[in-house]
Amino acid sequence: MKKNRIKRFLCGTLAAVLAAGMLAGCGSKKENSNGMGKTKTGDNEFGTPSAFGTIKIEDEKNPLGTPETTVDVQKLYNSITYTPEMFCGLYKMFGSSNHDDKSQMERIYNKCGQMEIANKSTDEAYLKDHPTVTVSKLPTRIRCMEGLYIDSDLIRIYGTFFANITFAEIDLKYEGRLNSTFNADYKLDVEDHQLVLRRVDQINYIEESGRVAYTLTDEVLRYDFSFRGCDLTLTADNGQSVILNSCLDAYTKEVELVGTGYLKANSDPAAENINGIRITYTTEFGTNRHKERFESVKKDYSLSEKGDGSCSMTDDGLITITFPPLKDEKPVTRQFLYFYLGLSSVENDGGLILTDGTNTYYYTAKYTEGVIGSAAQNLSNEDEEAAEKLTEEQLQKIEEKQADLLTDLGAAFDKAGLKVELNPDTGEIVMASNVLFGGDSAALTADAKKMLATFAQTYASVVFDPKYDGFVSKIFVEGHTAPLANSTYESGLPLSQERAKNVVDFCLSDEAGVDPAYRDAFGKMMIPIGYSCGNPVYKENGEPDLNASRRVAFRFQIDLKSVS
Repeated sequence: MKKNRIKRFLCGTLAAVLAAGMLAGCGSKKENSNGMGKTKTGDNEFGTPSAFGTIKIEDEKNPLGTPETTVDVQKLYNSITYTPEMFCGLYKMFGSSNHDDKSQMERIYNKCGQMEIANKSTDEAYLKDHPTVTVSKLPTRIRCMEGLYIDSDLIRIYGTFFANITFAEIDLKYEGRLNSTFNADYKLDVEDHQLVLRRVDQINYIEESGRVAYTLTDEVLRYDFSFRGCDLTLTADNGQSVILNSCLDAYTKEVELVGTGYLKANSDPAAENINGIRITYTTEFGTNRHKERFESVKKDYSLSEKGDGSCSMTDDGLITITFPPLKDEKPVTRQFLYFYLGLSSVENDGGLILTDGTNTYYYTAKYTEGVIGSAAQNLSNEDEEAAEKLTEEQLQKIEEKQADLLTDLGAAFDKAGLKVELNPDTGEIVMASNVLFGGDSAALTADAKKMLATFAQTYASVVFDPKYDGFVSKIFVEGHTAPLANSTYESGLPLSQERAKNVVDFCLSDEAGVDPAYRDAFGKMMIPIGYSCGNPVYKENGEPDLNASRRVAFRFQIDLKSVS
């Protein structure tokens, strides 16, 4: 596990006035597009490409250098492996957010084709009369993120990505007039160079753990896709396409690039110790003033030093960065293909993904995750927000203590002869249901009781070691069932709850043999939760792994107060 993750933070800011298609001001340029992208859409293509040319921010002391190796963006687009995270952010069709001007919405609805999708209205009377809605075949807006929104709060589901999608809709309540849009949530996967979207059916907030369980319908949408800088083009099965972009203001067409991203856990830095990137490019209306700055901040606990660098970002997807030098070394200049996440990716922080074809660098994490890595997954939603206000030194104590705890757990399990699946990053421990139970029963087998007794004694002895005093506040024991074709969240919930409860009850029983000195405290920590089939394990192709989904998991929560 990495230590001292936040060494330097690289950021660029630029506020300028765009006039007559040019960027005014000394030291910054807005050059013409290189012609690779389309600037005019035809009858089979909707939307507006960003076509901002080149944005350059240059510092006199460390001017933009020449990279040793250049990048062919088109070759990279054709050869890289795409991940769901590359779609994160807010992509929208120009005009789709302006509800006073529906010309774009009407055009995409009337000319791109329509489809019927399930209506999830909470208006029961309306839903009874209209179980499906007619929407445009192509979306007008996609908001992708790692998690799902409950009301206005993003609940993270680490490693699983979702998209809230807006379509143009004919509203039957108003005699078939196009006067509304339709929004729906989908699980997002990438398969065989297609964007695959599986409709979310139910979202259930689990109050005890602060997490969500969700189920999917049989509805699946597939689009061919292509990226070009900040533009995402989606093509439906009828050959119609829409250009959505993440950098054009939906009302004014002005370019806006705003994003702050920290290096994600288990991702290497794009240059030595560059663990954060900030990009800001906004138009200052009504003046001829502009500012430009490209700054890096080197941090080692409470010590901060500032230095400047340069970058150039083109609308075809190429970014050239001259990273500020370390100590007396020379500046390093590198080229990458970029994916701009923009706003709305992780609670409006945004970020960048950079790739050179060999390695991909994910500057997509929030500050807390950037410092403590996967330990952020073991904070409550409230503590994760509170952690944003802590110093790096305080946060790194969390990372270091969790790393030590996982090392000690692994060693203790090995010594006890236990073969359990311990996640080396988060500490989650997974036990397959067929190891614990017989068939569809919730009763523990005799062999399971022997294994759980050894496990409970070993687990408690490490968690309650004096050096971890107060570090673990809760232990969630989570029961999961498989999302079978004939199962529902409601039908699988009782079995998952009973299995979790039976595991907890046994771990606290005399038969389990946990040291009486901390059995009561152990019991207060352990919380059984049933997730039904609402948190499955997925295969690489996005389909649920039924065997792996049937499981009981132990997951601890960190008490932020113990280190802050």
